[in-house]
Amino acid sequence: LGEKNPLRFVFFTDLYDNNSYLETKGQAIFTILSSFISYESFNPPSDVLFRVREIARYTQIFPKSNLKQQFIDDYLKKITYLEKDGILYVADLFIGDIDQGKVLSIVDKKELQEKNSLILFSELLTAFSIDNDIFVRSSLTEREISRLNVFEIDTSNIVEGWFLQQLIGSESDFWLVGYFFYMEQEEKHILQIFKTLGDEISEILDLKLEKRPF
Repeated sequence: LGEKNPLRFVFFTDLYDNNSYLETKGQAIFTILSSFISYESFNPPSDVLFRVREIARYTQIFPKSNLKQQFIDDYLKKITYLEKDGILYVADLFIGDIDQGKVLSIVDKKELQEKNSLILFSELLTAFSIDNDIFVRSSLTEREISRLNVFEIDTSNIVEGWFLQQLIGSESDFWLVGYFFYMEQEEKHILQIFKTLGDEISEILDLKLEKRPF
């Protein structure tokens, strides 16, 4: 309501929201309300406030029932074979919702986890463009090496990886998120495995998502 009394939005969020998503929401709300701002008053009509509330409250519900347990079990067998060969060790693999966190867990080996998957999920979405899949590779820390050695994992050729792929389409809130350790020389093969999983999940769900109101 003028430079000395600006219109402000305050978002109370959990750890799973990411900055760019909230900024998009906030900008959409501001765009709707801006024409009703004056120095004298701020009194948007009820239909405008309804649209604002619709944007503020909007979320998508992940259809867990569409993803059969047999499909997940078959994928877990592939991971087991790779672990036996010392190629891949999955610490966490889940479907994440950008405003509800972890909505479906596929693999959750807390004993291998040195980092908080949900916090990193949010930070990676904030740090990178979400127009493409996200992959981050990093060397093992001393703590990670010690943790993996407890489980008799040879860490001499192992690195840490994070893979994120948006599921279903650009209007989707859902992402496949992988946190894993792998042999660096097998990187291309490993990434293809995660990408194939994401593509297959998207195809199975074939969800006609409601278009975002912002």
